[in-house]
Amino acid sequence: MQIIKDTNGFPYAWKAGRVEQLIRNILENKAQQQLNVERVMFINPTWLHEDDIAKKIQTGNPDFIICHNFVDPAVPRIFREIQRSGRPYLILGNSNQLRIDFWAMVCDLYFQNYEEYHVPVMDTARKYICLNRKPHPHRVALVENLISAGLKDQGFVSLGFPGDRAITIDEKFSDTQGIHDEYGQLGADETWVSNKIRNDIFSLGDINIWQNSLLCLVTETEFNNSYPDNFFISEKTWKPVLGMRPFFVYGQAPMRQYLKDSGFDVFDDVFDYSKIDNNAYDPERQRQYARVAIDAINAVQNPAQEYTNRYFGRCQYNKNHFRKYVYQQWQLLYNLDLTVYV
Repeated sequence: MQIIKDTNGFPYAWKAGRVEQLIRNILENKAQQQLNVERVMFINPTWLHEDDIAKKIQTGNPDFIICHNFVDPAVPRIFREIQRSGRPYLILGNSNQLRIDFWAMVCDLYFQNYEEYHVPVMDTARKYICLNRKPHPHRVALVENLISAGLKDQGFVSLGFPGDRAITIDEKFSDTQGIHDEYGQLGADETWVSNKIRNDIFSLGDINIWQNSLLCLVTETEFNNSYPDNFFISEKTWKPVLGMRPFFVYGQAPMRQYLKDSGFDVFDDVFDYSKIDNNAYDPERQRQYARVAIDAINAVQNPAQEYTNRYFGRCQYNKNHFRKYVYQQWQLLYNLDLTVYV
């Protein structure tokens, strides 16, 4: 069997890159063991946005295509070209065809461990935390709405506007805080995003700030996609689960339902998502999400007391359930039968 593949993707030096390559090796072994075909093409959409995928498929002439979309959001154009190719295929990862939660698997391996005594909510706590690096439009909209509502000083807010516009809460980046930049300065061109905010993937950041905040507003990487069922879950969603905080899902609606169906408490009694019309256009839909977050923040009276009385047990459940969920992701991979898709 001929395996046709490119070398793009996260480098092995990055933790996520190691897991991605491990999964890819598992998939290649499965293809060789399970498929009775001459050529299998592997497509990794990471950093292939400008490539002519249709031409690659035509040139490679594969009998079967495996597209593993793990580290970044789905790329609709690449998915469409694969689906239109007329060849049998499997798109897995951030895909409705076969969803495997890559970032949950990576966080389980590499996220800094926090025991319950590391993450209490202090008596001095503010109502919420909303940390943002890249200033994507949906993140800018949420932060602007929080500021307009007079809530900036009631929580911890950051947003990586380039230059002097950056909103930061900590620029010291000391290792004793547990803040580590996985990717160095990659993607931190001051033209687009502030280099004053670290790309902190595998920790809760400054633990003093985490201990002094209650509600976690998770501003996911992606808010819109041509195919919402191919939603993207990054490490951002798993931080409040592993750091034991009630969290707001500011991403695509199918993602929130997926988390709930997967057994997680999404705190929809705290954040009233029923007030959101997901068929509305932006910026109206963004304003609706912001209003839900603002209402929840305004309802907080005593963060430390409410955490103890209302949230601790639920957060404890989410953290424990996360381990079971990760095991399920690996089982999906190990039990994968490629012949079903030929």
